[in-house]
Amino acid sequence: MELQSYFDSIIEIVSSIFFVVLFIVVFFIILPNFYPTQTNYSDSSDSKFNSELSTSPKPVNNVKEPSYEQLSYSPKDLNLYYTLRGKSWTITTEVYQGLNNYLQGLPRELYGSLDYTAHPAEYYFIVRDLDNKYQKTYLESLVKFINDEPLSDDDKIRLIASAVQNIPYDYVAAEIDELNGKYPYEVLYMNRGVCGEKSKLLLYFIRELGYGGAYIKFEQENHAAVGIKCPTKYSYLDSGYCFIETTAPTIITDSTKSYRNVGKLTSTPQFIVISEGKSFDSASEEYNDSLRYNYLEDNHSGTATYSEYLQLREKYGFAQTSCDPDLVLCNGICYTSCTKGRPECSKTNGLLCRI
Repeated sequence: MELQSYFDSIIEIVSSIFFVVLFIVVFFIILPNFYPTQTNYSDSSDSKFNSELSTSPKPVNNVKEPSYEQLSYSPKDLNLYYTLRGKSWTITTEVYQGLNNYLQGLPRELYGSLDYTAHPAEYYFIVRDLDNKYQKTYLESLVKFINDEPLSDDDKIRLIASAVQNIPYDYVAAEIDELNGKYPYEVLYMNRGVCGEKSKLLLYFIRELGYGGAYIKFEQENHAAVGIKCPTKYSYLDSGYCFIETTAPTIITDSTKSYRNVGKLTSTPQFIVISEGKSFDSASEEYNDSLRYNYLEDNHSGTATYSEYLQLREKYGFAQTSCDPDLVLCNGICYTSCTKGRPECSKTNGLLCRI
């Protein structure tokens, strides 16, 4: 009897262990694999901060907040070129592939309820792109550099406007319609952008420098430019915002240029106010220079007017250093033909140039 009782006890213990093991296997191994786990999605307001580094050069798993090491991965030097009052300068700053990859991996869509009675839809996209907290951290050094320059506040705007204008236009993206809406930092890192992307970059600095700024959207021409708060008499369409073209070096307030496949801007644009702040009160300088320059473009055959024309081109950094094969470079200008021995460039009897 004692032996039988002993075996019964052993069987009871083994049975208990079996059921415990079975319970663990079923509830902790089989069921979790049978039912797929639920993915947690952040709400729309925080989605840009909780995304993984989807294109990071270093694989990461389940990372909601990118680390400093990931964002600072693979630095390189970037040169920004600008012209201020006839002198050309270079800013060298460090940019990071890690942050660029993080921004590239963020969704371009917006979710959640937005108050379209307060702002148009475009406003929320622009502000989202300007407000990214990681981007802000890495752009602070450039803002500080500009602020520390011994310049007037308005000259600091001239500096950064010229620097953004001199970033190459992204013709490839425009031609194939690959317009993903780069963040401002992406435009810097890649050193290229289309009109809307470069406009957002300039608006970022206008806001950080304490000025009022607006995104000017031309729906009909599929174009975008920047408006900076200024005296109404110098502003675009009496809007209170001076026009700044960002695709190429152009005098602030000048909105008369022609655009590829579009021509001149003729439609009434939408002004999307992005920041409130100071006014670019010295805009009269650019306004008057722009009027004079546009006149001289078609009337500079004489020596005096030609010299004035060249001076304005030098002041705003318009001088070209090379031309297409079928054009001739003369005094920083590309002409269609050239005759040796002429004392000046002239439009008389065709375009001629000095050797």
